[in-house]
Amino acid sequence: MTSPTVIVVPSDIERHDIPEYGHVLWKELPYDARLALASFLFSKIVGNNGTFRKLIYDNLGFDPDAYQELYLSGGMRITNAMNNEEPIDFPDVVGPGEGV
Repeated sequence: MTSPTVIVVPSDIERHDIPEYGHVLWKELPYDARLALASFLFSKIVGNNGTFRKLIYDNLGFDPDAYQELYLSGGMRITNAMNNEEPIDFPDVVGPGEGV
């Protein structure tokens, strides 16, 4: 296993810049790091048998300040779909992170 990649995240990043900045970070990560992170996130999402809040706070370890950003990026829609509450339709959610 190779050494982890160190990426410095600016502390003054604005909320509206987070999705675009996430895309930039994703592209800077080596393939193996992206694979490890995607695998980790998928396992947390699939292993979540509760609410959106349970997913983001308990399973992913975020603080309440992350709620809005993760909601706007489609997190609630994923948990609702997994609980059979609504079908997944993502065209309006996909933004700067389209593809790699």
